Amino acid sequence: MVLSRQYSSMITLNLLDDNDAKCDFEAMRRSLAFRNDLADNSYRHAAYVRDVVVGQQDQRMNLHFVLDRELGISHSDDLLD
Repeated sequence: MVLSRQYSSMITLNLLDDNDAKCDFEAMRRSLAFRNDLADNSYRHAAYVRDVVVGQQDQRMNLHFVLDRELGISHSDDLLD
């Protein structure tokens, strides 16, 4: 769910300037529906990062390791941190 679309009375975005976004924090605090949807969005984002992003990062790191081994490439320890 896009919270700014569902709760446009509480969230105003500016596509040209992120610093110009406006939020009605009091209305957000008072709205149980908003708080529930925010919690749900937060959970979904965390699950996406855990289940997709971290897995892809692990696969990229493994591919990097395999390619380095096959190509005989050795990186300095500074580059691996």
